[in-house]
Amino acid sequence: MLSKKFAILAAVAVLSPVLALAEVAAEKSTDKPTTQPARTMPGRLRHEMRDQPPTEEEWKEVVAFMEKHSPYRLEQIQKFKEINPLRNNLRSRIWTQYRQMQEQKKDDEKLYDISLKRFELKDQQFHILQQISKAKGDDRTSLRDELRKNAGELVTLNLQERELRLEKLTQTVEKERQRLDKDQQNREQLVDDQIKQVIGHDPAQREGHRGKGVEPAANSADAK
Repeated sequence: MLSKKFAILAAVAVLSPVLALAEVAAEKSTDKPTTQPARTMPGRLRHEMRDQPPTEEEWKEVVAFMEKHSPYRLEQIQKFKEINPLRNNLRSRIWTQYRQMQEQKKDDEKLYDISLKRFELKDQQFHILQQISKAKGDDRTSLRDELRKNAGELVTLNLQERELRLEKLTQTVEKERQRLDKDQQNREQLVDDQIKQVIGHDPAQREGHRGKGVEPAANSADAK
């Protein structure tokens, strides 16, 4: 009974922490700016990636990644029998989140590094919880101290991530401010550009220009 209960908890622990990896792979600093640690992908990309089952080759790629960065949760996943629906569901979700992390790596390596470290700490947390479930007395107290240290490192990572996002947001605001100053100084040029656009989209104006173009040819014929 205890092992069955722990297996269910393990499944939740595998999925829930991994969601923390889903940093904005394709998210730009101008998309819903926030300094809070991101938890999900943009809607379109998330929909495209959602719960697509990996091929055997793709799953091997995930396994290689988890062997290095999340061995304890991988071990738990591999304990599920092949016919267990939960096993297939876990594989699909983890594959989705692995792809999201790879997208983030392309977009922002610093944020990816933080996400990767968080992923590893969550795996350590999972292992500590495994040990706590079996420990007693002083061992249990010691493990709780480890858990607190682990939680402290996760909080530090979250703060570092928020600081990075704030820096990106500040840079974006500064660039927009510079663009605004430049446009304010070139107001008259912008007015001229607007007029050119209006004329270019006005059918009457275009017809008028065509007429002017034909007129010299007609005069030339009359002259003959």
